[in-house]
Amino acid sequence: MQESSLSLRQLLALVFAGMTAAALRQLPRQSAAAAQGAGAWLSAVVVLPVVLVLCWAVTGALRGMPKGCGYGETLRGVLGPWLGGGLTIIYMVWTVLILGSGLSQCGERLKVLGYNGWGRAVFLLLALLLAVKMAMGRVHSFARAVEIFFLALTAALVLVVLLAAFRVEPGNLLPVGGGALKGGLPALEVACAGVPAAFLTGWVRKSPEESGRRKLIRWTVWAVVVLTAVQAVCIGAFGWQVTALQRLPLFEAAKQVGVTGAFQRVEALVAALLVMSDVALFGLTLLSLRGQSQALWHGITPDRIIPAAAVLGAGIAFFMSRSQTVVRFLGELLLPCMSIVLGFAVPLIVILVKKIREHFGWTVTSCAGNKPETEDIVAEKKDAKSKEKNQKKC
Repeated sequence: MQESSLSLRQLLALVFAGMTAAALRQLPRQSAAAAQGAGAWLSAVVVLPVVLVLCWAVTGALRGMPKGCGYGETLRGVLGPWLGGGLTIIYMVWTVLILGSGLSQCGERLKVLGYNGWGRAVFLLLALLLAVKMAMGRVHSFARAVEIFFLALTAALVLVVLLAAFRVEPGNLLPVGGGALKGGLPALEVACAGVPAAFLTGWVRKSPEESGRRKLIRWTVWAVVVLTAVQAVCIGAFGWQVTALQRLPLFEAAKQVGVTGAFQRVEALVAALLVMSDVALFGLTLLSLRGQSQALWHGITPDRIIPAAAVLGAGIAFFMSRSQTVVRFLGELLLPCMSIVLGFAVPLIVILVKKIREHFGWTVTSCAGNKPETEDIVAEKKDAKSKEKNQKKC
């Protein structure tokens, strides 16, 4: 088995494990604040058709490309080397901003959990170093670890939802009204923020054709079901007014559940899993940056780009922790706009351009020359060179 390759299931587990951290930070609280009504718990369901269109656009853009070509090579192949390369650089900036925002919000979560200033800083530093170490190492090993963690995270979320369901007040969930439509934008932002992971598709062992699209749709629908249940128990237990004011609604809901004589303090388990989800998000963004950089400079090594990205992300998190102006600018203006434009509009434009080129018989530029040199390719080249030297000696 190639250590630098991924199965499609591992890639999806990596994406959904990382995006769970962002989803649980935004959806219960921000969807309730945006919806201003009891229908906020259906915000993820409302945007599901739009998210499925996004899945179709991303997988459609990758369809028919040579094996080993990811989203970065596809951009250059469809839009040309200059425009595609420029967009890849913009995607890299966006990914670094996602990393910095994730670090800042993880710090806020640790503050809610009771960590003091130095404790939060040390914890975030260790989490970032762990993500850097795993992202610079064997991709397959990182994906296997996250795959196992994702199963534990899903089981814990289902357990909390089932236990917290007994505290749901139906009056807090009805009437739905038009609030679900208003609360759909935060859910769409979370979905679009997962698009940078498409730059890792070049490492998938099997090309993401029809079977890959169906699997992506199944995972997306399942994620929407789980997130809708999480929002339902949070808003159903506290009401949308209180949920909109809470920093961690799921954590507060977990405080209310437990089985007398069996186990208590379920929130401790939830807190640990959410922090691990943050680490998965850090690793996902760093791996995405690794894929983006290799799409532009296929000879670059991970030890050059990943530490630099981690330092930039930590700097962004530092400024966000010091200035509310920076928080409002990044969190409420720049990142949402970039999520909609780069995460939704650009994939639609790429698939549209590709369809037009195919319709008129214009060939899509092959990305075979731009494929990143993975660890296995580098090893094969070294073996070939050593064999040539041995043959010359003989």
